[in-house]
Amino acid sequence: MKIFQTILFVVFHYGSVLASAAAISPQDFSDDFLSRPSLSQRPGLDTPPVIPGFTVSFEWDPRKQMFPQDVFFVTVSAIWHSSQQQWNERADLSKLTITKPGPVGTTVLRFSDNQSMKLHPNHLVFALRQAFFIMVSRHGGFASFVAKLVLVNDVIGLMSMVMYPTSQLKRIENKTETDSSFSLLSGPVTNLAANFGEFVDPQDPHYKVRWNFQGLEINISEFQSAIVDALATMAPQVHGRPFDEAIGYSVLESVVLSIVRNSGQTISYAVVMRALVNLVAKVIYTRPSFTEMDFQIMHDDTEVVQAVIFRPKRSGNGHSGMGVANS
Repeated sequence: MKIFQTILFVVFHYGSVLASAAAISPQDFSDDFLSRPSLSQRPGLDTPPVIPGFTVSFEWDPRKQMFPQDVFFVTVSAIWHSSQQQWNERADLSKLTITKPGPVGTTVLRFSDNQSMKLHPNHLVFALRQAFFIMVSRHGGFASFVAKLVLVNDVIGLMSMVMYPTSQLKRIENKTETDSSFSLLSGPVTNLAANFGEFVDPQDPHYKVRWNFQGLEINISEFQSAIVDALATMAPQVHGRPFDEAIGYSVLESVVLSIVRNSGQTISYAVVMRALVNLVAKVIYTRPSFTEMDFQIMHDDTEVVQAVIFRPKRSGNGHSGMGVANS
């Protein structure tokens, strides 16, 4: 098994000072990591989209609970599809009705813009991240919902996520689209028992992703929310500058996903996001429990990007995190 090692670069303070730790495990990071900026203050790093005057108003239906893994899957898929569009232009919703069959029914995500022309991909990504974070943190669990997307005082769109029991599937509109994330993959989903492996990017066979689970156990919702946060952070940059680094925090900020481009290498945000989405669909979605994880993006035989999902140390209290893998 590959030794769990990486070089992690994280921005600590407003001077954008880079701290590096070479060839160490995530649990060896110093207590200084606690001085990292909050979700809304990350100097030198991109942040999830913040849109002045934009709010999301949710109406929850606790009688219709959704399967958490499927909610995670459709959220990641929708962020990916949204990121492929021009960020500040009218959103094309034709590929954003996403369905995901689950163990007891099918989860369906829909958007509507009421022909307002004001609903943009940045609004979608903001709403998706907020919905997932609320569901992870609220006592009501992963309840079905309808949400109003409001810009200042104007309702510019609607978002709904509902789990339909198998017996009601025929009532779903005929034009719903099956999510295309699995079609990005080459080959079958990874063996559930596997702790390491690799796969080729089917859109560009020059790229390969190597992954490895090893280390402290991580709560499944914390693991997933760190990924959602990182994807929402990267989404605005897909059509912009080349990738440098990105970071995602979990809901409780007990888990961190850090993604770093190696010195002297070049890669786009689109390739990095696609690698992470493939990793979700091929490896993470099917996994019943989680530990810390590292992965690398290779171009031919050269490592271009390295990443780690880990629980940072807490000063005086050992490691942060939930201490259980699936709760």
